[in-house]
Parts: sequence; structure tokens; C-alpha cells
Amino acid sequence: MFSQKYQIPSRRRQGSSSPPPAWSPASSSSQRSSNSSWRRSLTPSPPSTPSPSNCSSAWRTNAGPPPSIGLPSWEKARVGDIVYLDPISAPLDSVIHGKLAMESPQSPWGHPAIILGKYEKSGVQCVDIRLCTSFDNKTVMQRKPERQWGLFMLVDNDQDRQPHAGTTLGTVVPGSPRFSKRTYINLSANSAYPIEYKYLTRWNPPKGQIQIDQDTVKKVLNLSHRRATSLLKTPSHR
Repeated sequence: MFSQKYQIPSRRRQGSSSPPPAWSPASSSSQRSSNSSWRRSLTPSPPSTPSPSNCSSAWRTNAGPPPSIGLPSWEKARVGDIVYLDPISAPLDSVIHGKLAMESPQSPWGHPAIILGKYEKSGVQCVDIRLCTSFDNKTVMQRKPERQWGLFMLVDNDQDRQPHAGTTLGTVVPGSPRFSKRTYINLSANSAYPIEYKYLTRWNPPKGQIQIDQDTVKKVLNLSHRRATSLLKTPSHR
């Protein structure tokens, strides 16, 4: 479980400026919502699902590029691609809100995520994603109790490539850019979501598409399944 909760940022005002990115080159600050500063911009919040009026209003009226900006076409989308959950991209009828309403105590918005599956449901192009996170330049050992260390897999990045005890490093395909700062794939049960592909955006476009290799994807899927099975067998465990 995360020790923090996040809220969907309030409706943006045109002409306002974002805070300086926490982990990427200054050139990325020109992006509409500089996803390179996702950890700094998030703040604690009680509910994870926004009120219908606030969310739908912000999504429909906020100026800026349309959803799926910079993403490959559906046909070219790959399992392992890193995408971004823009806080204002998914309307209230998106399938992601179903999970948020039913069980998730945290907000996924403002995080990068890895695509772990793609499919069509009733003619709608959907993907299964799992969140990535960072801890303000700290390691998971510095920010989480030892019992939770196994819930996070370090991903190839420019800051730290030494996985913590009992884990392996998640790697990218040859030629793929890496994350700029220490980043982990969150393996906890409440960090996986379904969402329509068209409501995602590209993670940090100036760097190019980050793609996690298939060996890492398999490890993430296997670890996620094992942890879910363990939780079903021991309901009291958290």
C-alpha cells in the first residue's frame, strides 16, 4: 500500500506556468503538462475519484492537445510501452473510474505507467497498465518499511541501476531511452488499471518512447499474479 494519496490537480488556468521539472531537462517544461515533474506536482488527497462536475468540466474545457498526443497508433502500441496518465484526459465514463470507485484507495493521475496488455472490448481499444512511481530521489528502502520492498521493481534509469535486495532491475529494449531519475514499477494490487488507449498520453515526448523489454514484462506479470494469489489466500495480510 502507498503511504501517500494523491488528488487530481484542479482545473488549470491558461497562461499559468508549471513548477520547474524535478528530474528532466529544461526543454521538457514546454510540454502542456510537464509530466517530467509528476512527483513534485502531486499532493495528498482524501478521495481518489473526482467529483463529476470538476472532472468533466476540466476535461472538456481545458485548452491543449487532444488525448493520446504523441502516442503510437493503436496498431503500433506495444506491451512494455511507457505511457502517462494525464490528470484531465479520462472522462467519467472511462473504464478506469470503475476500478477507482470500487477498490482503489489511491489516485493514478500524474504517473507514468507500463502497458501490460492490449485488447478490444465492445469495439473499444483498451490497455491494462501498472503504475510507475518515484520517491523524491530517495530509494524504496529509505521511504518504505522492509515488508513493502518487494512491491517495487527498480526500472532502468540514469540515476540508479542497483536493485534492492530480493529484486531484479527492470530493463529497456536496446535503443530505448531510460527514465531520467530513480523510478520503480509498483507491483501492489491497487496499482493496476484498465483504461481506454485514447485517454493516455506519451511519457516525456522529448526523450522518445521508453519501452520495457519482454523479459521484464513477464517478471512483472508473474510477480503481480503471485502477490494477488497470496492476498487471496491470506485476506488479512496487507
